[in-house]
Amino acid sequence: MSGQLLGGVVLLGSAEVALKRVLSSFTVYDAEVVDSHWAFVHAISTPENFTSQKRIWWRYPRSQNLPPAFISLNPGEHRTDTPDGPDDVILDPPEPDQAATLSSILEALLREVQKPWIPQTDQLKHLQLSAENALSEARKPSYKAAVELFNEASQKVQFDQNADSKEIVKHLYHQCLLTHQFPICRFSPALLLWQLQGMLNQWITPSPYEEPVSYFYGYVDQIKETSHAAQMCKHLVYIGNIAYDEATAYLKDALNASSLMKLNYFLILALHSYTTATIVAAADKKSSLGLSFKYKSLLAEEGFSCTLDGMMSGVRFFLQDPDDIAKRIHSEIASGRDIQSIKRETSSPIFPVLTKFFWRSLLARAMTLSPGASFTAGLSELQALEKEYMSHNDAFDTSSLFEIAWLEHCLLSAYKVAGNDMLVKEYANKIAGRLVIATVLHQ
Repeated sequence: MSGQLLGGVVLLGSAEVALKRVLSSFTVYDAEVVDSHWAFVHAISTPENFTSQKRIWWRYPRSQNLPPAFISLNPGEHRTDTPDGPDDVILDPPEPDQAATLSSILEALLREVQKPWIPQTDQLKHLQLSAENALSEARKPSYKAAVELFNEASQKVQFDQNADSKEIVKHLYHQCLLTHQFPICRFSPALLLWQLQGMLNQWITPSPYEEPVSYFYGYVDQIKETSHAAQMCKHLVYIGNIAYDEATAYLKDALNASSLMKLNYFLILALHSYTTATIVAAADKKSSLGLSFKYKSLLAEEGFSCTLDGMMSGVRFFLQDPDDIAKRIHSEIASGRDIQSIKRETSSPIFPVLTKFFWRSLLARAMTLSPGASFTAGLSELQALEKEYMSHNDAFDTSSLFEIAWLEHCLLSAYKVAGNDMLVKEYANKIAGRLVIATVLHQ
């Protein structure tokens, strides 16, 4: 990986979607935890995962005195039970590179997207502000603004008879989660605690939102000894089941999304919902409630782990030239590897790194790198993808700019290989024109 945005390749819209992806990955946990997780994932991404005759499982240390988990990359899987199959091999991860932190990547990307040749759209400016705030909070975490929003929401529901809970939840999502003001590891239990207090009309004082996880478990433990216990149990089952169903649906929406920006949005919601389902199941176990959910807590944990790995793998995608990825795909196909197995590592519920649409374009790019048996089919696919995309998406929609720029880049490169000078000139003019217009509009 070069460390530069798209390995130095200039594509309109790449700054926005890359910064959003890195920022979203950075605000899943508190900064220290997410940097540690990033270092672990970075350390275990070694070739032996795919060359070993055995299935490699990496031992992943967990906090809160929990036993280690185990992660396999080929095929992707997360387990809390020790793998003991005849072909399973458990390894400790290599020593991580302490300098390769996600916070340092976010800082470097924030500087890069402020360079003069990158159009400073309103969306990019908002993302830069969110990134600066997130890095500031990481240095001295307090999350005061988000905590105060939850306090205000509690007050409103308790004392305003006309309060609209759905609108309040929307406000909290927008102000805390989607603008990255509160890490998912804090937002999800805070919202869960707020909802459960409202359902039971039993409120905690003083504010519980600075440490929402411990307060939530303590709240469940206290309520189980009161006359509200049965009602609480009913609500917890309902919340947990809904959260798990929503997480599954959001993950599907992410893969089917029309753009990587929208994929990112659905991945955030999926991570939030998986976190909620996991916390509810953990509360059941901690407080010995004996609840019956439609899902197993292990499946929620694995869903979260796979979604998070997909989110973070997207960071690596934006730090290298996409053409280099296409070259690797071409090489793997040439060596006889099954296309579906490659796709599973890139655009599947196990590794939701890219949308299905973008995967198709990446595969078509791999097929058009050079003249050969697959070139004509690859070019036809790129032409069909461009027609399909432009018929369903607004060319001036900021969430679609990157996909349009990428398709035009792929087609320009393919026409160069084909020796079609007229279409090379046409697409070169298209790309230059879009960049000039964007730069002029956002000076």
